[in-house]
Amino acid sequence: MHRMRQMSFYKYVTLETLDKILNGSIRLTQPSGFNDPFELSMEVFDPYGLNDGARNFSFDVLHPRRDISKYLVDRDFSHDNCNDSFSRKVVKQLNEAIGILCLSKNEESHLMWAHYADSYRGAVIEFDSNHEFFKGAIEVNYVDERPKLHIDYFLESDPIPVSELCSKSEVWSYEKEWRIIRSLRDCTSHKAKKGQLPICVMNLPLEAIKCVTLGERSSLDTVRKTLSKLKETNIEIKLAAIDFWKYKFRYEPVKFNRPISEAAFLITPRTADLYINAGGQIGKLAKWMKEEHPFAELANSRL
Repeated sequence: MHRMRQMSFYKYVTLETLDKILNGSIRLTQPSGFNDPFELSMEVFDPYGLNDGARNFSFDVLHPRRDISKYLVDRDFSHDNCNDSFSRKVVKQLNEAIGILCLSKNEESHLMWAHYADSYRGAVIEFDSNHEFFKGAIEVNYVDERPKLHIDYFLESDPIPVSELCSKSEVWSYEKEWRIIRSLRDCTSHKAKKGQLPICVMNLPLEAIKCVTLGERSSLDTVRKTLSKLKETNIEIKLAAIDFWKYKFRYEPVKFNRPISEAAFLITPRTADLYINAGGQIGKLAKWMKEEHPFAELANSRL
C-alpha cells in the first residue's frame, strides 16, 4: 500500500521574517497591506442606488466557500452602477476586522524566491498543513476576469464568508496560494509607521514547522544562526543551491527532522564550514570535505 504524501504549506520569507517566526510570532496582513491592489475587491452591480457605505458588515473567517453563482453578473455586463466603488468601502471595513496569512503549495518557485525571500537570501518555511493552527485554510480562486457580483450578495449574506471574496487574477496563479484568515480580535496589534496599517501578529507554535530551507545566497553566518536556534527541535534544515543542470535547485542537508543530539552530523562540501572548527573526527571530516572532496570547489561556487 502506498502512503499518501502529507500535504504542506510553504512561505517564502526574508531573514527578518524568518527570525520572528522561529521566535514564535507570525504576521497576519490586512487586505490593503498586500502587494496586489485588487485584493478582495470585486465589481458590484448596485441597481438600488445603495452605494453610500453606510452599512456595516460582519465577516466569517472560517466558513468555507459556498456556491454563489446566483449572485454573479455576466462578465460582459456593463452599467454605470457596476464598478468597484462599493467593494472599496467593504475592503476598508475588512482592514479593521481581519488579518490574512498568505501561504503557498508551490515549494520551488523561482519568482517567489526572488520576490518574497530577498532574492534568494531568505528562506522557505514548510508548515504542517494538518496542524490546528491552519484550521479553515482557504484556497485562492484564480480567474481571468475580475468577478462581478450583484449587491444582493452583500445584502443577503450576514456574516459574509471572506473565503468567497478570495479571487485573484490568473497572473498570480503560479503562487498556488492558500490563506489563513483570522479576526484581528485574536491578534496582538502593534503600532506601525505613520500612514501604515497596524502590525498584527499571532503566536505560532514551532511544532507547526516541518522544515526551513535557506536560500542559495544565504551567508554562512545565517546558516549557523539558524542551526543554533533549531538544533534541539524536530525541524529539518536544508540549503537550496543551484543545481549543476537545468533551472533547478539541489538541496543540501544541514539537519534532520529531529534534535541534532539524536542524529548524525550532516557534512557535505557545502556545509563543511559549519564544522571546520569542531575538532576531533568531525573537524577532520569537515576539513577533508572542504579541501579534498572532488566536488568541493563546484559545490561552493556561486554564479
